[in-house]
Amino acid sequence: MHYRGRALDQGGAGARQSAAKDLILYVEDEPLNFRVAEVLLQDNFDLVHASDDRAACEALRRYNKRIYAILMDIQLVKSKLDGIELTRLIRGTLREADMPDYAVGVPVLSDVPIFFLTAYGSMYSESILQNAGGDRLLAKPVNAAVLELALTSIRLRKLGVPSLIPPKK
Repeated sequence: MHYRGRALDQGGAGARQSAAKDLILYVEDEPLNFRVAEVLLQDNFDLVHASDDRAACEALRRYNKRIYAILMDIQLVKSKLDGIELTRLIRGTLREADMPDYAVGVPVLSDVPIFFLTAYGSMYSESILQNAGGDRLLAKPVNAAVLELALTSIRLRKLGVPSLIPPKK
């Protein structure tokens, strides 16, 4: 697990100090993709990078009440759980029999938005991803404006303002 941003509860080695920001967990096995998102989001968000499902489970346990949104890569090459299964775990719908030992007892986050990020969007129907518990599918490479719009929509929704993103038909 890799933390970038303001030191939290127990701090983080090498974490830089900044004003309180919302925390985004990015589950991504490709460091360059995380770095791109970090550059795009670092002014407005603190970021935690989990490079596999095990690190994601650790981050979910440590930061669960602070997590504002989750960016989820679908294909996690070195993980037992892919991004869809990990999303089911986060939503509390993955059967315990299908969980690796380190995933048992991960807190359920039913209200935290999860955005799937993939370069293979045509391989996944948005309805399947939504049934897994995801809120939206975003294409890689990440479009800064689309990502900012999706994250801004969360803030507005929490304030009771209708979504800026039209629903998919």
